[in-house]
Amino acid sequence: IYKLANSENLDGLISWGSTIGGSVSVEELNRFHQAFEPLPYVTIGHKMQNHSCVQFDAYTGMKELVHHFIKKHGSRRIAFLRGPETHVSAGERYRAFMDALAEENLLTDDYPKLITDPFLWTEGEDAIIQLHEKRKLVPGHDYDTLIGSSDLMLFSAVRYLQRYGFRIPQDVRVAAFNDSAES
Repeated sequence: IYKLANSENLDGLISWGSTIGGSVSVEELNRFHQAFEPLPYVTIGHKMQNHSCVQFDAYTGMKELVHHFIKKHGSRRIAFLRGPETHVSAGERYRAFMDALAEENLLTDDYPKLITDPFLWTEGEDAIIQLHEKRKLVPGHDYDTLIGSSDLMLFSAVRYLQRYGFRIPQDVRVAAFNDSAES
């Protein structure tokens, strides 16, 4: 369908570049958008040279979310599902998570085990499996809160935890970034 986006069919387009960029390298994402030249376009979440871009403030949103759980819900051990390594906004969300924990003096030497490796947006279950099965962490015991880089990741993780009998929020509080309709 992307081949249909050209100056013969369209006057311009809007590309949610950051969504496409969740599974490819920045170089691939740039080449993808450059193929639309000379068609005028605006990107969302991924800045292309000489084109307008709408950016989300993922950093502030995630930081406020983490602070909320610490201050309003008493969270002290927060696990984190990291998003794709090549996704700029996922990187900002991770950086905000770490900064909020540091500001609250909650970072300890063993904290890295509470943070997953980077996973694609669609791999939330794989991320929670890393925490639960591979690292042997138990919700409610090893961490009191689970925060995801995205709602999509968190939905998969919650379904996994519920299959194993964990109750939300009684055993573990959960939250994620994006504010999708389902959340």
